[in-house]
Amino acid sequence: MKLSFDKRLAASYKSASQRARILTERWVNESIFCPNCGRLQMDKYPNNQPVADFFCSNCHENYELKSKQDNIGTKILDGAYRTKMERLRSSANPNLFVLSYNLQKLTVLDFLLYPNIFLCRRSLKGENLLP
Repeated sequence: MKLSFDKRLAASYKSASQRARILTERWVNESIFCPNCGRLQMDKYPNNQPVADFFCSNCHENYELKSKQDNIGTKILDGAYRTKMERLRSSANPNLFVLSYNLQKLTVLDFLLYPNIFLCRRSLKGENLLP
């Protein structure tokens, strides 16, 4: 598995957060298979889809990607609290991909999956999600 980003993809972006978003989303799209059914290609939702970034057209699982520079730590921040809470209460609660990266070296450090069954309202109130 290739653990480096293609720097050409983000060359036109000045913001570090925009470069990171472009690089990490492309990496997942090109490198990750569906953890649920094993399909080799993930599908990407259009940008700005609330609480979902990827899906599998074979088994219909949804995945949200959260990326963080350097170490993942014990908390994962989410900007859309109300949307996330609505999604947690629904039957369409997404699984969570967590990716850490080094932007200077353009490399993936860690990639984790949290199945949606482990995500609960408590984990989104700023309490520790990770052990």
